[in-house]
Amino acid sequence: MPARRAPQYLYTHPTCGPFLRLGTCAFDDPFPPKWSASVLFICKPFITAPQPPALAYIDVDGEHSITGRIIDSFADYNFWRFDIALPLSPAQRRIKYWVSLSPACGVPPAWEFFLPGSRQTWRWAAYSCSGFSLRADPEEWGGNDQPLWGDLVRRHRASPIHALVGGGDQLYNDEVFRTPLVREWAALRSRGARQGAPFTEYMREEVEAFYFGHYCGHFMGGGMREALATIPSVMLWDDHDIFDGWGSYPDDLLRCPVLEGIYQAACKFYLLFQQHVTAGMVERGESDLFGGPQPSAGCPHRAHCFVKMLGADVALVGADTRAERSMKQVMREETWDAVCGRIRNLPASVRHVVVLFTVPVVFPKVLLESVGLSFPVCFGACAARGTHLM
Repeated sequence: MPARRAPQYLYTHPTCGPFLRLGTCAFDDPFPPKWSASVLFICKPFITAPQPPALAYIDVDGEHSITGRIIDSFADYNFWRFDIALPLSPAQRRIKYWVSLSPACGVPPAWEFFLPGSRQTWRWAAYSCSGFSLRADPEEWGGNDQPLWGDLVRRHRASPIHALVGGGDQLYNDEVFRTPLVREWAALRSRGARQGAPFTEYMREEVEAFYFGHYCGHFMGGGMREALATIPSVMLWDDHDIFDGWGSYPDDLLRCPVLEGIYQAACKFYLLFQQHVTAGMVERGESDLFGGPQPSAGCPHRAHCFVKMLGADVALVGADTRAERSMKQVMREETWDAVCGRIRNLPASVRHVVVLFTVPVVFPKVLLESVGLSFPVCFGACAARGTHLM
């Protein structure tokens, strides 16, 4: 393949965000319950000079400021993460916040989110498949008007939503195959040539530029930007967050250098944009994500699962059914065991368990034995607690 410079980024604005992600909520601690979240803000260095940015927010007791940290950088952009922790009060309350930048940038835009009351039933919304496949014509479905996000934002303004659950395919990254070098690779005549082709440094630069630019442009589009800035999100990826059909191809093709390189780029920006972490932070235990064993030759990727409390009596379990997926398995048995173990150890206050799978784990024509009886085991973990599986 000819050597060439990676194309310019699709996103050129100096800032991107802020994006809210729901953290941990402790309802089994002494009163009042503790709520936490992270705020991701991406910007070029000159935006924050001469002092680093700060997250400012206004609560009932006045204005506060939080120092952030750079968790990663890409090209000329820094990924700033701010961690915010607040006690819940008996009544729902509004939190106004903004990211303080260089005085030369003027007054930063302010956003607001709502903390639920300590004993309030949370209002939460769920969505999936927020994008278009390569064969779809966006204009037939509203184009850039984004009717789903406009409707969601209107409903949120009328009656605040406390959590927003993305159930996979938060964006469609299928167009990674239209980047020049990947397109050249896909056009190779023989399967053997595609399997043996290296994932060059130029390809890595091109693919990472695509994922970064697509995330920025998509998350900053129309009503989605306001939703992600004003409703704490919980996201779990599926195939289109990587590319269409990931995990459903033969192993010899899926593990070839180019597709493996594409996966690594997709995972890098999935963790950054959707989970506000890096792979290193996950490995060091600096996140609320968990999975099964370390990657191996037979399964080179590790799942990123989570458990979120959506109020004292509702737990959301996100089971990553994509990272370890192949034509023979959905998840490794050890990962299933880890998920069921978290369910068994949920706080005693939990009465409803919502288990989020981005793909079915049992099909009508598939014997239960072929999936290791995993779903019944998961159901049994809930039944043993006296909770309801949804």
